[in-house]
Amino acid sequence: MPLVALNGLLSLSAIAGSWRTPTRQPLYFSMFLILETAVAGVFTSVDLFLFFLFWELELMPMLNVRPEDAVLLIAWLLGAMRPRGPYPVLSLNGEQGSGKSGAVRMLKDNIF
Repeated sequence: MPLVALNGLLSLSAIAGSWRTPTRQPLYFSMFLILETAVAGVFTSVDLFLFFLFWELELMPMLNVRPEDAVLLIAWLLGAMRPRGPYPVLSLNGEQGSGKSGAVRMLKDNIF
């Protein structure tokens, strides 16, 4: 419970510090709300499935994933963590410099 209170206090101070974000305010605060909800879910989860579900939900704002693709990414991550195959294949598309390699590195580090 102390971690949830600390998380709430830290979130309020982060919102106060970033209130004057000059560009894309609705996107910024919606991603921040998703991240805050996921972190609170990790701290309050009671079983391993919910823990991993909220843990993977934390990645969505950091990876800049569209909401309709978030379900597919979470399904891929949960499928990749299975002890035995067959394993799903991930394919990321985008132009050069869009962060595909960094996203794959973050996802791979999250699995292993």
